[in-house]
Amino acid sequence: MKIIKPLIIIILSLFSCSISSTQKASYEKTITDYQAELNAYYFNSIKPLKRSENIKFSGIDFFPIQEKYRVKANFIYTPNGEIVKFPTSDKKTQTYKKYGIVNFQIDKQALSLTLYQFYPVNNKNKHSLFLPFTDETSGDTTYGGGRYLNINSKEINKETNTIFIDFNKAYNPLCAYSTNFSCPIPPADNFLPIEINAGANYSIL
Repeated sequence: MKIIKPLIIIILSLFSCSISSTQKASYEKTITDYQAELNAYYFNSIKPLKRSENIKFSGIDFFPIQEKYRVKANFIYTPNGEIVKFPTSDKKTQTYKKYGIVNFQIDKQALSLTLYQFYPVNNKNKHSLFLPFTDETSGDTTYGGGRYLNINSKEINKETNTIFIDFNKAYNPLCAYSTNFSCPIPPADNFLPIEINAGANYSIL
């Protein structure tokens, strides 16, 4: 048994590593598929404008995928959420409703962001949540006007009040590439005092 027991441990360890590698590959494929869809959407949105604006858009660049930027967050619902107007890139406003707060950690640093709901709420958008944010990369390696994440409220675990936030899916607003779009500017409270080196970076040349 002294020989068999260590052998079993080794086999189980190898099996566990195999599962882990498979899960990682599956996760990375999910992200690369998402990024491909995002690029296709942006190409279709910007293509009609390229000739008139002389836009040099060759696709979105992304940071390498890192699982540490997929975080499990504690969710706190905001009852009777405040209705707020976000200023936009073209000096207008867009209306949202505060939905809740997510608290999480990256590199052992406690962080917090506010989730917003599109307003007015209707049957089409009732599960769509909006997470605009800026961080220490904003205006440097990422777009100065911040980045966005789309969240589905159905992904919130009602039993544990938790949700996964994946910054590998962070994207630039369309106005990063053309002034023809109107994009909400993230509120000051949604600034993260760390570098989020995940998701879309900013290079249009």
